[in-house]
Amino acid sequence: NAILGFTQLMHESTKDPLPKTHQNRTEQILKAGNHLLELINEVLDLASIEAGKITVSIEPVCIADLITEVLTVVRPLAQNFHINLIDQISFNKKVTILADKTRLKQVLLNLLSNSIKYNNKGGSVTVSSQLEKGTRLRIDVIDTGVGMSREQLNQLFDPFNRLGAENGNIEGTGIGMTISKNLVEAMNGSIGVESQTGKGSTFNVSFPICLLSPATETPKVTL
Repeated sequence: NAILGFTQLMHESTKDPLPKTHQNRTEQILKAGNHLLELINEVLDLASIEAGKITVSIEPVCIADLITEVLTVVRPLAQNFHINLIDQISFNKKVTILADKTRLKQVLLNLLSNSIKYNNKGGSVTVSSQLEKGTRLRIDVIDTGVGMSREQLNQLFDPFNRLGAENGNIEGTGIGMTISKNLVEAMNGSIGVESQTGKGSTFNVSFPICLLSPATETPKVTL
């Protein structure tokens, strides 16, 4: 945080602006610093999960509103990768599920970010939903990306395994899916994926539908 803070002061100074060449260098410091901060936060999350110290607050969550928030966050990333985002959820304001809003947002951001970064240029990512037996809602994140082999699918939730992507130019930690799986299961949900090499992937999470009043006291569940 100190490195990022002082770099931002140097980069954005109007009283004593840096030469263009130095501004380019401070941009690289900021980029590397933010990546390191993301990695540290994810490692701390994983450590907390393994130590049994993650607490989730289960409450009614309007999935349409949450999807709108998440898509707003990832839209700049999608534009950078020339990916079309297709929203087939936010028009329906009626469905409310039981989950931890902050943690579910973290999971959805991870799924959408992966679907964008590992997609084909000019491809698409579609977010849709469907009822399961009238008691659960399944949320699908469907991409037109490179897909995964059966061997890669078997290793998808292994920590620090980037499934060969470490040889590419896309940054990552290899623990996002591990954290997502643990968080989803802590919220009484389930997570899965279907994929074929060269034909894209469909990630899904499923949660109980809220049948209680939103005013109901929020229960606490400790992982």
